[in-house]
Parts: sequence; structure tokens; C-alpha cells
Amino acid sequence: MTALLAALLALSACGGGQGAAPDETGAPTTAPLPTTGSATPPASPTPASTDASTEASTEASTEKESAGEIVLTGTFSGDPDLEGGCAWVESGGERYELILPDGYEVDISRMALTGPDGAVIAEGGDEVRFSGSEATDMASFCQVGRLFRVTEIAPA
Repeated sequence: MTALLAALLALSACGGGQGAAPDETGAPTTAPLPTTGSATPPASPTPASTDASTEASTEASTEKESAGEIVLTGTFSGDPDLEGGCAWVESGGERYELILPDGYEVDISRMALTGPDGAVIAEGGDEVRFSGSEATDMASFCQVGRLFRVTEIAPA
């Protein structure tokens, strides 16, 4: 029995492992657990380079108005069969799913964008100017492109 107790005491003294020695107050200290890999998350990927023609077409159709506000001029379009009907603007070779301001609606059956007064602002294929910002805080329903939160709409 004494031998068993001595063995247990010896094992418990060794079982503390790295950093288990008491500090100046007599309290045991602990060491951080070993980790694998890097403690810092990987850096965000850098955007892929684009050729000059893509950059030129994007600059022509996307203007920065002020901090965070973007103006997209492009073709209003949509698909009545996609998720029950989805509308977007195609600008600079990219599609932006539209999040319209209160009062604005898309009649997907005739692909018409109407304002708060019910007047048609644009129909499918029309060039339209949308002001607003990219909505990075939301998930896409239609998944046709980036989400664009519209603040102002005008014919191009």
C-alpha cells in the first residue's frame, strides 16, 4: 500500500507537465496549450487582376459618388422563373441584385420597375441609373450577383 501511494504521489508530481511549477505565491501556474498552425487567421485574398478592357468597362458604368455610395448605370433585367421572380441591373459585365427602396416595385410578369406613384420608371432592357451601396450585410435570395441597396433610381 505504501508503495502504491508513493507511486501515485510521484506520478501526480510529474503529471503537472510544463509550467506546473508554483509561482512566487505558491499557486500552480499553467502553460498555454500547444497549437498547430498559425494563431493568426490567414489574410484576405487579394482581388484577382483584371485586364484593361474589363477595368475600362467597369469604370464607365460604375461611378463613386461619395464615401460608400456608388452609381451603377446598366441594363435593367430579370427572370420571372428564378426563385419566383428576380430583378437585377447588369453593369460593367456584372449583375447586381436590386434591393429597392420602400414604394418601388418590380412587376416581374411584365418586367417593369415602378415608382411609389405607380408610374413605370423602366422596363426590361432599359438603361437605368441606380444610386446606392453594396449590401454586404445580407444574404442573396436570387443569387445572381452582388446585392445592391438602391437609394435613388433614374432613367439613364
